[in-house]
Amino acid sequence: VTSFSENKVYIITNKASQKAISVTDEGLKLESDIPYEHQCFKIIPSDTEGYYYIQSVANGKNFDVNGNSKNPGAKIITYNPGTADNQKFAIEQYGESYDDYIIYSLSSKLPIEDSAGTVKQNNLRESDVQRWDIRMLFSGVAPGKKEDKTVYRTITSDGFSLSDENSDLWVLVPNEDGEYIITNKETGKISLGYRKA
Repeated sequence: VTSFSENKVYIITNKASQKAISVTDEGLKLESDIPYEHQCFKIIPSDTEGYYYIQSVANGKNFDVNGNSKNPGAKIITYNPGTADNQKFAIEQYGESYDDYIIYSLSSKLPIEDSAGTVKQNNLRESDVQRWDIRMLFSGVAPGKKEDKTVYRTITSDGFSLSDENSDLWVLVPNEDGEYIITNKETGKISLGYRKA
């Protein structure tokens, strides 16, 4: 049985592109999985059994079928939270795999897909563009925004810390291979990981 906790944070990654749904100024896009604050979502039970609101941690808005369209090709956007059917989505396991899901709109009965880097609804088809890996983010550090600047903050399954204490802030430290290690300003340690939904 598929179940999600509304108090947890999830990353939604497309099986075909291996990119995560991201909230951008141009709408929902598929981008490389960092994870970044705008790639984090809460999955909240709606008042319709078996359907959920998918809410962005970054802007507090819900997935929404644009214009309440029933047509294939309509964009999925984020919009102010409401209770209309075009903001309710079923999340169903695909086959026997526990980390493989199809996400359907209640209003249109159509699944969402990665459509050339944007999120749209379309007729059901046997394609990985309509299959999604949904992972719970459970601890670590990730970049976020503060006053239009990128900052690195502690993240837990409940969301991002807004503290400015050194224990919740992180720095990028280059290593000898030209890569970077994200290090806590207070402890010098890092922990980052995922857990399957």
